[in-house]
Amino acid sequence: MANASRLFSRALGTLSVVIGLALAITAAPALSAELAGKIARVKGDAVAESGGKTRKLAEGSEIFVGDLLKTGKNTRLEIAMIDAAKLTLGDNSRLRIETYLFDDAKNTGNANVKVIAGVFRAVTGKLGKVAGAPFQVTMQTATLGIRGTEFWGEQKKNDLLVALLGGGGIYLETRAGRVDISEPGMATRITTANKPPSAPFKLTEAQIQAALSTVAW
Repeated sequence: MANASRLFSRALGTLSVVIGLALAITAAPALSAELAGKIARVKGDAVAESGGKTRKLAEGSEIFVGDLLKTGKNTRLEIAMIDAAKLTLGDNSRLRIETYLFDDAKNTGNANVKVIAGVFRAVTGKLGKVAGAPFQVTMQTATLGIRGTEFWGEQKKNDLLVALLGGGGIYLETRAGRVDISEPGMATRITTANKPPSAPFKLTEAQIQAALSTVAW
């Protein structure tokens, strides 16, 4: 009877070790994921997808590198990034956090967010002030570089419109050319990666207000 009890205890101990290892392995991806920011505000339905899993987003939810953020109809989502940048998404938008690293002590890092669809507004943080424009936004047809600024954009299927709202400036670059914008209220349009961005053009006040309404709370 005593031998049976000892064998049962050993088996139970072995099972506990196996379960513990399984839980550690399962949790490893979450522990190793790089924190990119947190949800500052949300209105409506928004989720993050990563590793085949979906998380419903609420105020205070953590956002990690690799997350695909999705918003639904009548939704607003504001993310406070680790370098104090703010990203806002409007209705039916898709954005992936490709890279987001920042060392406050060394004032170094780099970031790349990919806008797949929808409307967005960004106010850059500390990375936007680092030399070399290490904060970039990639889209279907172009790459957007930032120099300490605020901008708005809308990515439709075959049409990208980006406007500078304030700050140091932005550039839009496709395989065929590049356009720099340094004056607030100016915009550029891109319809294909095989053509350069349009020459910068001035938005009317009505057009600016209409753009801002897509990400307004």
